[in-house]
Amino acid sequence: MRAWLPVWAVLALSYCCTTVASEAIPVELVRHEAGWQLLRGSEPYVIRGAGGDYSLEELAAAGGNSVRTWGGDDIDDLLDEAHALGLTVTVGIWLGHERHGFDYSAEAQVEAQLERARDIVKRYKDHPAVLLWGIGNEMEGYEEGDDPVIWKAVNDVAAMVKELDPNHPTMTVTAFVHGGRIEYLHKRSPAIDIHGINAYGGAVVVPEFLREGGATKPFVLTEFGPLGPWEMPKTEWGAPYEQTSTEKAAF
Repeated sequence: MRAWLPVWAVLALSYCCTTVASEAIPVELVRHEAGWQLLRGSEPYVIRGAGGDYSLEELAAAGGNSVRTWGGDDIDDLLDEAHALGLTVTVGIWLGHERHGFDYSAEAQVEAQLERARDIVKRYKDHPAVLLWGIGNEMEGYEEGDDPVIWKAVNDVAAMVKELDPNHPTMTVTAFVHGGRIEYLHKRSPAIDIHGINAYGGAVVVPEFLREGGATKPFVLTEFGPLGPWEMPKTEWGAPYEQTSTEKAAF
């Protein structure tokens, strides 16, 4: 999804627009007996944010502290505005989807994608608003999510990012956690630090799925909200029902 989304939060961790001086604020993950903790500038940091690139003042006024983008093209003004408002940014690095025509078996396409990612990281890695690198969003598809070629490409991007920028953790985002997602993320993409998870009606069972799947990485709930159309019953002519505004608020 590429629209404004509700709040997203770390669950496994506990005036525009002048140019900002380039000085990265280091972000790291620390593992304790109780779980993972995100540190920013050596201080505990819990994400309270939203997905999108606008309404930042409203987000800050509501108590939010972070935004997530799906892509990282020309986001200089966004980073500057976020920093001025005391917000951080998970910078998205868009990875191709096979259903959109991207071919992970085509070496030239994969290499070009890697180089685009490299350009984004080199351009923004020292900006103080950067929190994480969001490498891909649902690039594994909507089925089993167990294509080793895709997961290798994800890992190659993540490894490159970590080489260029040791100051910010890497995250990739999957469409829920079913199929082979947990296994392949852990076994095929070791350079990914954080598992970002998009979940709507299934958000409440994400921790259970992760435990049963043997997950060891920290995770972030990167998209959630009311039931999606794919989760709703359908009319006799095949159109999904939609929750009322009252039902959405209660949900």
